[in-house]
Amino acid sequence: LADARALEHCLGELAEEQRQCVVLAYSHGFSREELAARFDRPVGTIKSWLHRSLLALRACLEAQERG
Repeated sequence: LADARALEHCLGELAEEQRQCVVLAYSHGFSREELAARFDRPVGTIKSWLHRSLLALRACLEAQERG
């Protein structure tokens, strides 16, 4: 439960489109190509969003663990 709250908090720190992209990719299995079509962005942009968002989530979750 604490982990879920930490993840929810950290997802909330992302920009709206990037948050949606991460959730669709990792919770709903959307491919990069599907995300590119949905957000009307190049696949390379989606790859960058996912990469940067995961780095931000990791840093946020690590900070949450440290308190």
